[in-house]
Amino acid sequence: MSKQLDLIRIHGQLGKQIVGYKVRDKHYLRVYPCSFSDANTPAQQETRAKFSFVSKLIHKIGGVYRIGYKNVDSSRSQHGMFFQNLWDDAVTGNMSDGYTVDYEKVKVARGLLLPTYSMTCSVLGAQHKCSYSWTDNSGQGDAESTDKICINLYNPTKGVSMLFEDVATREAEACQVQYSTAWAGDTVYNYIFWKKADGSCSDSQLVNFFVAE
Repeated sequence: MSKQLDLIRIHGQLGKQIVGYKVRDKHYLRVYPCSFSDANTPAQQETRAKFSFVSKLIHKIGGVYRIGYKNVDSSRSQHGMFFQNLWDDAVTGNMSDGYTVDYEKVKVARGLLLPTYSMTCSVLGAQHKCSYSWTDNSGQGDAESTDKICINLYNPTKGVSMLFEDVATREAEACQVQYSTAWAGDTVYNYIFWKKADGSCSDSQLVNFFVAE
């Protein structure tokens, strides 16, 4: 693989052996292999099975990583960084016994922005709402009153998420969001993170998980 440094930009296949592609504003050239073998050792089967599991998990959690990982590392794709978090930290198990997810270790957002340490959430089941409250810690570190809270509710039973972006400012100290009535009886994982106007974020936090009414 090589990185293009001149003004020539190639996207797609060139001839029979060269393909050009772009990752985060950088252009690359790659040569197709002349031949390959579909190796099928136990270790390779395990890797493929875990890769498939993590890929499907990302699809279910949704595109929140495009926001949560936006300003983390410009040399890597947001999808790749989220994939690495799930692969290294959150997903355990094996192909034979099945894989499990440690939802406390799932990071839907990464960053150095100071979070709030007093976050609480009450589930208003009859109203199908989550009600959040916190203490405004603006002025501590890089925390500002205009920072916005983002909320990601993930339902693994249905395999879907609800993302609420820029719900309220840090100085508001409270907000509510409403989840789907179709989630009744399902366990829901409740993540929050903070975002500045420039897109930089705090690490996400699993506030709680609950059974929806």
